[in-house]
Amino acid sequence: MGYRSDVTLALPVSFDQQLRADAHLLSAKQLLTKADEVHGKLYQNKPFVLYEWQAIKWYDWEPSIAQLTTFLQTLTRDDGNDDYALILIGEEIGDIEIYGNPCGFGLSIVRTVTTTNNNEKETHHD
Repeated sequence: MGYRSDVTLALPVSFDQQLRADAHLLSAKQLLTKADEVHGKLYQNKPFVLYEWQAIKWYDWEPSIAQLTTFLQTLTRDDGNDDYALILIGEEIGDIEIYGNPCGFGLSIVRTVTTTNNNEKETHHD
């Protein structure tokens, strides 16, 4: 079991390449290969890579996550325009953590309500 989160990471292509080229970041690179989805994106004429993990156990003490977090801290800038975005959405309704600069990558959070269809007929109320 364990607590699971949906996680999205956005990195400019140059920093993604830097991360993948650094031999000391093997654990972080392995984490990237486990992403459920990877997309090349373009926002305001800036190319970036978007990694998405669904229902992952994202614990800061895990070596791969700790290594990635340490790398991301090197991309933090004093002016707040960080060169990355990391969004974690947990199982609990208000459990959302945002790091970096999601607006710089055109990222936003949208929560929706869905219903499970158990092949039941719809009823109409007048």
